[in-house]
Amino acid sequence: MKYEPDYYPSYEETKSLCEHIRAQDTSPLSLSGERVLWFAFMTHLKDRSKQEITDIYSVSHLLDTDYLKLLMAIEECSHFAFVEMSGFALDPDLSFFAAGQIYDYIEKVRALEQYSERAFSG
Repeated sequence: MKYEPDYYPSYEETKSLCEHIRAQDTSPLSLSGERVLWFAFMTHLKDRSKQEITDIYSVSHLLDTDYLKLLMAIEECSHFAFVEMSGFALDPDLSFFAAGQIYDYIEKVRALEQYSERAFSG
C-alpha cells in the first residue's frame, strides 16, 4: 500500500487493514503523548473532524452550496454515527464496517478534496 499524503486506499486495501485492527487494541498512534486504543483514536478523529466542519460553517455565507453539501455528507456519514454509538466495540475486528463506514468516509473526504481543488485553485 502507498503511504503518500494524497493517496486514498481502495476498498480492498481498507478492508485488509481493518481485518488486522481491533477497536479495543492499543493503536500505534498517540494523543497527548500516550498511546491510545483504536476506539479512542477514532473517536478523537471524529471529534476533530466535526469541530473543523463547525469552524468552516462559521464562514458558510462565503461558500457555495455544492461545497456545503459535501461537508454535510461528511458530517452525517455513517462512520461517525457508528463511532458515536460505539458499535464497532462489539466486533472482533474492524473489517465488518470497512465498506459501509470507513471506506464511505474516505470517499466523501476524497470528493470534498477534489471539489476544493477544482473550485478554489488558481
